[in-house]
Amino acid sequence: MSVEPTAGPGFQAPMRPAPVRLALDLERLGAPALLLIYVLFLPIGPALISNPDVTGYQNPLVDVVWGMGRHIMAALIPLLILLSRTGARPIALTLPLWPYCLYVLSSILWSASPKDTWHQAIDVPLAVMLISTLVYWRGAPAFVRTSQILSAGVMICSVIVAVLPPHIGVHHASDAFEPVHAGRWRGLFIHKNVLGGLAAVFLPVQLRSVRSETRQMQVFFWIGRLSTVLCLVMARSASGLSSAAVCLLTMTMLSFKPTSKPVFLIPTVLIAGLLSQGLAISVGSIAELLGRDPTLTGRTQIWALAWTIIRQKPLIGHGYATDTAVFGAVGGERLFASASHTHSGYLEILLETGAIGFLIFACTLGYVLFQAYRTMLRSEGPLREAFIIYISVAIGACLRAYGEPAPFHVLEDGVVGLWTALPLLQAQSSMSAAAGRLRKGLPQMRISGASP
Repeated sequence: MSVEPTAGPGFQAPMRPAPVRLALDLERLGAPALLLIYVLFLPIGPALISNPDVTGYQNPLVDVVWGMGRHIMAALIPLLILLSRTGARPIALTLPLWPYCLYVLSSILWSASPKDTWHQAIDVPLAVMLISTLVYWRGAPAFVRTSQILSAGVMICSVIVAVLPPHIGVHHASDAFEPVHAGRWRGLFIHKNVLGGLAAVFLPVQLRSVRSETRQMQVFFWIGRLSTVLCLVMARSASGLSSAAVCLLTMTMLSFKPTSKPVFLIPTVLIAGLLSQGLAISVGSIAELLGRDPTLTGRTQIWALAWTIIRQKPLIGHGYATDTAVFGAVGGERLFASASHTHSGYLEILLETGAIGFLIFACTLGYVLFQAYRTMLRSEGPLREAFIIYISVAIGACLRAYGEPAPFHVLEDGVVGLWTALPLLQAQSSMSAAAGRLRKGLPQMRISGASP
């Protein structure tokens, strides 16, 4: 019987062909590009093509093509992620977010407008998949820096179109949309509140440094910060200003003497919630004291009507993104033409997803912020700065959502605000926990090289 040699001088093991696997190296080449495409397609692009006062024309065909592009992107980006070397591992980092994602997708089964639900519901898991993957590939600090560059560019362009003739970045009395806001800035966007909301998100992102910069980049970032403040002030959006103030307050509180317990985060949430709720309860007297419309430009009437519609389907709601189809028709008939949505993120979630969806959303938000705060206390340097920034952004979004629905949806400031903060915070918290288990020698998942 012959025995094959297994070792010894001159022995060479037979070569076995490596398994063939399609793996795209997107970690280095594609991360900033994917973030740019994602942000341009969702919050900025639609605002430009649907705003004839800014673009100078309105072509329905362009809107259709843009919508097709969004659906192609929604299919292509997950496919690219799954074909990358990391596969589906980044998506597993955000498991706590997926119950809400699946619930909004399933609401198409009982939706009052399945088409609207489908068009916007796919953006929720897309945001979670893309943001978590980018954080896994490059780490939260690198993601923050990319966001800083992008946000500074958007704000600078908004100032340019508002200041230079023919001042297309300013509301005019002749506007086809909301002429009552004549003189207020809207920048690249269709409405002053969109500009104010985005400026409120971009301000904390730009204020904190996550790495040392060249002199040229420092100048660029300072111009971006000044442009953001200018847009925030000149838009004169009350919800944007209050959200920015709460973001800055939260950043300050998280930066000084944090305790080792997550209860430190609770006062911030309570202060923001009680303040906002107090304003909502006594809105008439406070508004009159400040010389403003007691109804907050009709919001109190809209909220009262929204509650009557919510009671029709209190448990499961009317379906995600059906506010225009369900509320818009009734609001336009009973109130006024511009009453097309609930003007409240909280009421809109109740109307669209019911008490079940609201509970899932609230538990998800609370859990992610709880874990993020705990992880922030154990982090240092740029990673800690990233946590401070996006915890503040998430809390600011919760305040702004009292008067606007966008912060809780994957559109306008919600794209770069809450639905960037939640996947980023959860993904980086999971990566940091995995790194901690690795240091202790416990079983753990594979972590990215960008982990702390």
